[in-house]
Amino acid sequence: MKRVIIIDNDDSFTYNLKQLISNSSIGVEEVVVVSHQTVTLEEIVSFTHIIFSPGPSLPKDRPKMYEILEHYESSKVILGVCLGHQAIGSFYGAPLVQLKEVVHGQQKMIYWNNQEKCRLTTKENTMVGLYHSWYVEQFNPLMPIIVSAKDEQGRIMAIEHKEYNVFGVQFHPESIMTTQGQEMIDHWLSLG
Repeated sequence: MKRVIIIDNDDSFTYNLKQLISNSSIGVEEVVVVSHQTVTLEEIVSFTHIIFSPGPSLPKDRPKMYEILEHYESSKVILGVCLGHQAIGSFYGAPLVQLKEVVHGQQKMIYWNNQEKCRLTTKENTMVGLYHSWYVEQFNPLMPIIVSAKDEQGRIMAIEHKEYNVFGVQFHPESIMTTQGQEMIDHWLSLG
């Protein structure tokens, strides 16, 4: 059975993520939400899956995500959403860029790179809900992550590790504007 811990980065969407996981057809024994301020590496040991929630500010202001990645990247199934996605990108060396105009509450099409691993979906494109003002910029292809989705402007919308079960999505799978959000979470839960 899957056990999921969500690291809450002080975001109102965190419990929507919890509900999406609870609604999954994949067998989930437990879903626990813990604040980024109080979570310890020891309490994560018994969980199979970790989610880094969205949140305000920048990943450097939530250093616990980097610590968790350092300890669990090879042994847990990890998903970063929005801020969590940016933390994963920057952990592996990708730069972050601030948008000239914030993208809050907008629905846009993203395009999946199915030539790569792209294990979160079998679709070629997906409508998603966006709420961000920073994004992961294009990075050195020698880094251990690949781009698995981009938007119409070519901005990175999803990444995944070449070897480990570590994924990041700039969009919000828990948003009603993300048409295949449940499917993506189910794919993610089925890993590991």
